[in-house]
Amino acid sequence: MNAYKTPLLDKTLQIFSPFNNDVEPIRLYFAYFQIIPNIKRIRDLQGEKFRVWTETKYAHLLESSHLSEYYDHTSKRFDLDDQYFIMPEGIVLRIDKNRVSIYYKPSTSAIAEALAKEALKFKKKAVTNQSIKMVAHGPDGLDTYSIKIKKPVLDLNLHYNEDLAEFHARNLKNLKKQEKSGLYLFYGLPGTGKSTYIRYLIRSINKEVIFIPPGLAGIFDSPAITKFLLSNRNTVFVIEDAEELLVSRDLNKNSSVSMLLNLTDGLLGETLGIQIIATFNTDLNNIDKALLRKGRLLGMYEFKPLSINRSVALLEKRGIKPAMVHQPMTLAEIFNKEQIDYQYQKANRPAIGFLSNKV
Repeated sequence: MNAYKTPLLDKTLQIFSPFNNDVEPIRLYFAYFQIIPNIKRIRDLQGEKFRVWTETKYAHLLESSHLSEYYDHTSKRFDLDDQYFIMPEGIVLRIDKNRVSIYYKPSTSAIAEALAKEALKFKKKAVTNQSIKMVAHGPDGLDTYSIKIKKPVLDLNLHYNEDLAEFHARNLKNLKKQEKSGLYLFYGLPGTGKSTYIRYLIRSINKEVIFIPPGLAGIFDSPAITKFLLSNRNTVFVIEDAEELLVSRDLNKNSSVSMLLNLTDGLLGETLGIQIIATFNTDLNNIDKALLRKGRLLGMYEFKPLSINRSVALLEKRGIKPAMVHQPMTLAEIFNKEQIDYQYQKANRPAIGFLSNKV
């Protein structure tokens, strides 16, 4: 590599961000070439592979470079954070783990276009989620831990009521979008398949999914949440049993709702692209009305027991003679129909004294 063939023209340290001392790409470009660049950005790339390819392919042209790496304790190695390549004709490549930005002069647009076509060969392959991340308090604040999940074997037209398949297709389309914020609310009786459907849904999208246990829903009112959100852009948050988070501010003092509103359709929502799936069992009338506003609420579905016809069909599919099904059944009832039903029954006890020892 011909190091520093192109010198810095501006040496006043204005290339650094005043907030975190990191290199600012446009300031860096201006420091080298004294003009404001045009920019081409491409997301969802295999950044590390494209970086190695660039170093090999254009080794004779790279005039200087600036590298930033971070140590990953899981892989026990340094991973790419940012790599800047300074090239002839006023071309600067910025490559990180997931994307490339090409900064160039208007007169070199053809070169920039050619580089963009090369970068597109390193597009990430679509994969389904094999794991979900769970939030927990770590030594340095909020942290996440990966848990592998299995995609349940489901036939939406068999295991759920007629209207879910269309709702699912619409959800899937929105959830796959990058830079898209919004809220999805799922509610219904216990055993109607909310959690099973969520597992099926998140294994169908190529996005990071973070599970927030009910006891940690209050983190949205915590000062630590800001850094955590900035580190997890374009993700899907799943919050089960989220009544305390969703309940109306008229019924209960709930400052977490304000953060949720901002995340799903406010300034933070536009910036972070976080989508939230929340389940609840409380009455719909208790939910804060601002959460139900169009544009913020992207989907809401009530999971109900299967209709009588679908209950019969699913029982037969499972090889169980349905006998006489007189009312809708939940998935839990159908999948556990042959198990003993343990119901709490109040014991008959003597009104006074110890239990009788009569047999």
